[in-house]
Amino acid sequence: MKSTRCRSPLPATVAAAGLFLGLLLSIPTSTASAGQLLDAAQIAHRARTALYPDLPSTRTMSIAVRTADDAVFTWTARQARKNVGGRPSVLTVLDRPESVAGIAILAEALDENMDAQWVYIPPIHRVRRLVYEGRFENFLGTDLSIEDFGFADIHSAQLTLLGQVEYEGEITYVLREVPLDPSGYSKILSWVSAESYLPRRREFFDADGVLWKTQRYEHIAVIDGVATPLRMSVVNEQEGGSTELTVRGVNYAAELDDGLFRPAALPSMLNNAGW
Repeated sequence: MKSTRCRSPLPATVAAAGLFLGLLLSIPTSTASAGQLLDAAQIAHRARTALYPDLPSTRTMSIAVRTADDAVFTWTARQARKNVGGRPSVLTVLDRPESVAGIAILAEALDENMDAQWVYIPPIHRVRRLVYEGRFENFLGTDLSIEDFGFADIHSAQLTLLGQVEYEGEITYVLREVPLDPSGYSKILSWVSAESYLPRRREFFDADGVLWKTQRYEHIAVIDGVATPLRMSVVNEQEGGSTELTVRGVNYAAELDDGLFRPAALPSMLNNAGW
């Protein structure tokens, strides 16, 4: 039976809590040779490390969603990243429209094997810590989920390196990820740059093994030595519609107070002038 996802507004909003963990993957330039022999786990480890360069940074983001009937709606958000006490942390605050303004999301890598996510939703007036199952719900009624934006998790998936291929002019590793926990996907294929370890393309297959979504990372810019995708798109191959996320104003020299990255601070983030 083909998997389905909850589209009720509240669970979808809660699911936003981890979305920006993988959004706009910022990856430092690597000196690794394209011909270097690595296994799937090593590639996944390098990619995970590369996703969070040890640089405090800020950026603004715009998400444009086009439905199957060509209706378009957008959100804007701010994001801050910092290594706090040895733990990479990502703080995201939705600014517009008013219906989502003030939703604040904090993601923290507790260690190499475990992440934690908290979300503050203004109408509920409380901070909630997300559980694993929330990663696979729809984000604000779209076909996006937290897991769609995450990189291959070697601790909850079986990873296989299928080989190397050329993709848009560069050598890439092709990884197959088979989730070990329920996710709605039977497998995920990823094309990863052999030079920068930047994901270039990902294909998500439904429970019946049919291609469901295609994700691309584009418009790569090197900002302060960090290769940063400025555009990410997802196309729903089965139902139509797409989502495009663009980034601007990336600053890898941001001065950020550690106190911003606390669950208790999430309710005040919308109007916080400290970043």
